[in-house]
Amino acid sequence: SLLSIGTSSRQYKSEGHEIYVNQALLPALDPSNAKIEVDLSDQRARVYREDGPHKVLVIETQISSGKSGHATPTGTFRIGEKLEQKQSTLYGTWVDRGGNAVGGSSEVGRRPSGASHFVGADMPYWMRINGGIGLHVGIVPDYPASHGCIRVPASVQPLIFSKVGVGTPVTVTH
Repeated sequence: SLLSIGTSSRQYKSEGHEIYVNQALLPALDPSNAKIEVDLSDQRARVYREDGPHKVLVIETQISSGKSGHATPTGTFRIGEKLEQKQSTLYGTWVDRGGNAVGGSSEVGRRPSGASHFVGADMPYWMRINGGIGLHVGIVPDYPASHGCIRVPASVQPLIFSKVGVGTPVTVTH
């Protein structure tokens, strides 16, 4: 459930996604005090501002995590890399010499006949947390649909990206 207090909080609707941003607290959120918590059971990510032993919710968004067979790892991590533009080295589309897609969405190791090269799926506002797993802009249906990454709506991931840094703690739980 989303909580709005007075006019200092705003709730955003983005392509049907519920996104909460506390505008009053947003300016005080930065890489020195940010903490991300991802709850796989309710498909939500929350960004808190830590103030000593207290934490205050600043941003909350719907996410889409790993589908069956591609579970998002749980645990405590830190952001290890931030890139505004990144392409997957594993998932994307094989294309022919004319740039036309061959065989639909695919994996890098499964080259269809007639394909000349692989184009990795775009993963804008990439924040690596564990190996090839990270948070990034992606399609966010109402269920786990990724290959393990945590997809975040395009309307809020650039904001989250701007407020956290390499080293920001990320906890992923069920």
